[in-house]
Amino acid sequence: MDRKEIHSRTLANGQSLTSPVFFFKGSSTGPKIYIQASMHGAEVQGNAVIFELIKYLEKNPPLSDITIAPLINPYATNLKLGEYSFGRFEPTSGRNYNRYYFKPNHEQEMMIEQFASQHKNKEWSELKSLFKSFIINLAQADQKGEYTHKINHQAFCLAFASDICLDMHTASHSARHLYTQDYLEEESKSFGIKNIILSPVIKTGDLEGAFVYPWLRLQQELQKLSVKAPLECSSYTLEFGSQERFSLESAKEDLQGVLNFLALKKAIDKNYSSPKEEFHINTFENYISIYTPYAGLVDYKVSPGQKVMKGEVLAEIINFHHLQTNTKEASQLLISEYEGVIINALDSSIAHEGVEVFRLLKS
Repeated sequence: MDRKEIHSRTLANGQSLTSPVFFFKGSSTGPKIYIQASMHGAEVQGNAVIFELIKYLEKNPPLSDITIAPLINPYATNLKLGEYSFGRFEPTSGRNYNRYYFKPNHEQEMMIEQFASQHKNKEWSELKSLFKSFIINLAQADQKGEYTHKINHQAFCLAFASDICLDMHTASHSARHLYTQDYLEEESKSFGIKNIILSPVIKTGDLEGAFVYPWLRLQQELQKLSVKAPLECSSYTLEFGSQERFSLESAKEDLQGVLNFLALKKAIDKNYSSPKEEFHINTFENYISIYTPYAGLVDYKVSPGQKVMKGEVLAEIINFHHLQTNTKEASQLLISEYEGVIINALDSSIAHEGVEVFRLLKS
């Protein structure tokens, strides 16, 4: 295992914040793997999974090159407001740390078209290596001074040198779930995570989508030139439960799914086990935000991971301003309009009108 420190941000007092990146050299020519955690600073459970993975790889050297970047955004991890870690948004700009990865603009899209035309006759392995360098150079040139943009592009360049990207997150108060592209539906089951949210490959600002999109564009341009090119990259956002939680015991269970995926990709010397779980799979369009039309103190009646029916009570909300003659006036029920699985809930019982209190994946 090799290690290096990458600089992320210099603070006003001159202190330099850095992150460790670990490199495991594979013994064969399997797909290269990139894994990161904590781009959102309060989402730390992925680091527990990474710690257990590093322990495993110390004893069981991988077949593929694996690059691991825990605590990729130390500035976000260090931002504390009382007991709360303010780690999802950059405090000066208000920008989400997971929305500014490299997205080719029109000029860069044209450069991908030119790249395909110039290299169409090369062997796929050589073309793929050249394309990785080409896109990384574009992303480095595109990097702006604003911190969110910089940290996202820095991570993108680390990731795009690989063939497979695992971006580890958590949500507010959440069941385990994952996001990926629709062409990876069957492969995604190897993690053993029951709740799977699928999207088409489109130009997005998150790492999962940003990692795949350039390869789709290359494939499209080569197809125009009558050259077949496989879309063989894989990219996942893995949501390991709730923010502000770090459990090595839970991580040992989560690790088994990650190892099973790595076995499927022949990145480690381990037998792959076909998943036997019953999965709940739907598209991102059917991943519904539920906002409360009421304000007050929330008594949650359902929990993340729980299946609910249309018409079921999700929460009771108490507002003392409505209490005039009896307590019924102060109580309002939030009713589900859908059948599905509760994936995420607001991590607070204090809710203003119009706040998102649940995310539900429709059946």
